[in-house]
Amino acid sequence: MNEIELDESVWNDSETVEDVEISDQKLALKEPEEPDDFDDVIHHWEFGDGEGNTATNSTGDDDAELEGVEWVSGDWVGGYALENSGNDYVNLGAQDVGSALDDEFTLAFTVESSDSSNRLLGVSDSSRHDLLVEASGDLRFMMEDSGSSRLRIETSDHPFDGDPHRCVFVKDGNSADDMSIYIDGEEVSTSIDSDENFGSPVEWDEDLYLFAENEGGANDHWEGIIDNLIIADSAPNSEEIESDYADQPWSDSD
Repeated sequence: MNEIELDESVWNDSETVEDVEISDQKLALKEPEEPDDFDDVIHHWEFGDGEGNTATNSTGDDDAELEGVEWVSGDWVGGYALENSGNDYVNLGAQDVGSALDDEFTLAFTVESSDSSNRLLGVSDSSRHDLLVEASGDLRFMMEDSGSSRLRIETSDHPFDGDPHRCVFVKDGNSADDMSIYIDGEEVSTSIDSDENFGSPVEWDEDLYLFAENEGGANDHWEGIIDNLIIADSAPNSEEIESDYADQPWSDSD
């Protein structure tokens, strides 16, 4: 790359500029990528591609494979989001998520829909629900241990009113008291339903699905818009969660 030395009136010191854009004989620095608000992010799909059958994973190795869902433009991160209006889904891959569920874990995403039933995200086979996010009148997160005992946390302050909302599930340990749900940057009241002998979440190495709990869940596909999905192997504090909400283009946060 050519090096350009700028005058001190423009630049504080002579420096090699690596990330530049040249257009119409004008030189401009590229905008630096904004860091994630959460630590130890292992997957981040902004869904800003806007076309094609894959969605770029900016942090992990797995680009998502779109199966029938549509791109929708608007006031979203990257200018686009994904919408499902039928029995379609997205294969996220992300098989390493199964090893990140133990102890600290975060799942964050934006939804816009009035669909208060069916499955938003999951990994399962015919008999297990190793990780499941569903709209069941409420917003519910569920996981299983190796003995098929289940732990569920849900909130009746659900986000399914037709407006965009930021949802964050935080797990700071393996007991029910270590789990919380935030909507639009604020912690909401929750109820816990845990089998008495629940241990720790089972590790799994299967594909993770969006808008469904698995590839063939024909009548359980959630309909609506999802944007900016983040999975992290950490438990953010309330300030980081508020910052994540403020980063959403549609948010009314100052």
